[in-house]
Amino acid sequence: TICAIIILFVGHITTSALAEAKLVGGLSYKLIAFVYYVFPNLDKFDLRSFAVHNIPLPQSPGIIAFGYAILYSGVLLYCAHLLFKRREL
Repeated sequence: TICAIIILFVGHITTSALAEAKLVGGLSYKLIAFVYYVFPNLDKFDLRSFAVHNIPLPQSPGIIAFGYAILYSGVLLYCAHLLFKRREL
């Protein structure tokens, strides 16, 4: 549960942290860029602004979020396959 909460928190904060680290630069930018590309970018699934302002949801954010979810899940499954390929379970 704690790991899931940490991943959820990091997944929502990485976009804004990357923008701030870009201003600072240096090692902090490289570290946050690494975290940005390793953890899921959950901002793609954030549709609150459309709901709060009663704006009809365009198709493109939904398609992009669905494609991102499929791609990210596929990459994680492939990495798990590589890790467990040689293990005898």
